[in-house]
Amino acid sequence: MPLLVEVGFCAGTSAASGRVAHGGIRYLENGEFRLVREALHERNRLLVNAPHCVEPLPITMPAYSWMKGFFHAASQFLRLKSRPGDRGAVVLKIGMALYDAYSGKGALPLHRFVSRKQALAERPGLNPKIKCIAVYYDAKILYPERLCLELIPRCRTLVTGGAR
Repeated sequence: MPLLVEVGFCAGTSAASGRVAHGGIRYLENGEFRLVREALHERNRLLVNAPHCVEPLPITMPAYSWMKGFFHAASQFLRLKSRPGDRGAVVLKIGMALYDAYSGKGALPLHRFVSRKQALAERPGLNPKIKCIAVYYDAKILYPERLCLELIPRCRTLVTGGAR
């Protein structure tokens, strides 16, 4: 039985240098909660169903102040124009707490904050002007081409209703 595969299926997987299967933490700032929830749901499914292709990825964000970024974050959330700037630790904390809530329990470790002293001891190359760092978890796709190839039989099953 012949198999029909769309020409663009898996297109660009080799060019996807970031290879992050993320839930889009930056979309929280725009108030796009539905998009974040859907993306995190898909990311979590990838982590469960394809652990050989997708693994947790810790991401570190430095905070150079405690309170910066409230005006910009509020403006973005209300869809007002505002010039982006640094995000302080408090704004990062709020965003990461929401992100953890949307991620669901047990999918990945919860975010954490690390003091300036500990962060510089663990990562001596960091800018010493930081106040702290925030670490949250996303996922990276180790083998995007393999993941796409594994999806082909599943797509066929969905299209044909399980007939082989």
